[in-house]
Amino acid sequence: MPSSARAGRNAVHTADRQVVRWYESSHPTGPEIPAGVFLQPRGSGIDDIAVKGAGTDQLAVAPGWIVQTDMPGPEGNCAISGHRVTHGHPFRNLDRAGIGDTIYLYSPYRRYRYVIDRILRVTPDHTEVIAYTKVSHLTFTTCDPPGRAVKRLVVQARLVEVVRLTGPAVGTVPGS
Repeated sequence: MPSSARAGRNAVHTADRQVVRWYESSHPTGPEIPAGVFLQPRGSGIDDIAVKGAGTDQLAVAPGWIVQTDMPGPEGNCAISGHRVTHGHPFRNLDRAGIGDTIYLYSPYRRYRYVIDRILRVTPDHTEVIAYTKVSHLTFTTCDPPGRAVKRLVVQARLVEVVRLTGPAVGTVPGS
């Protein structure tokens, strides 16, 4: 194995251990969040926790897991929505995502790796983008253009890897 690949793998394992320590120290009584999310497309810089629910109150705090959608797993579509302009603008640079970019999603005891395979812009009535899928997908939605609710920017990624962690985990940047 080339030394760069070995170094990358070691950095991911180190990051996983850091996630477990952070989670245990910051959530001693258990969280009310479904997942930590880290998106790594072309400098988008998304590194945030997803809260349960995508209503006004939840999205004022963080990106929100749309509870009518699936949790991460072997099938289904886990959808997360976030703002591009207000409330910390966690999805401000989502438009920098590209086909083939990687998304890491952490849930308790698992790290999911997704690869972006579809990017589209739709009107708000196109709710099929968050519908159940037989193949496991992760879908991010946000307003487009920024600051207006005319359309939705939708980034969809397929599951390519699940790693079981040795303790509770909520996301961090692998290799940081």
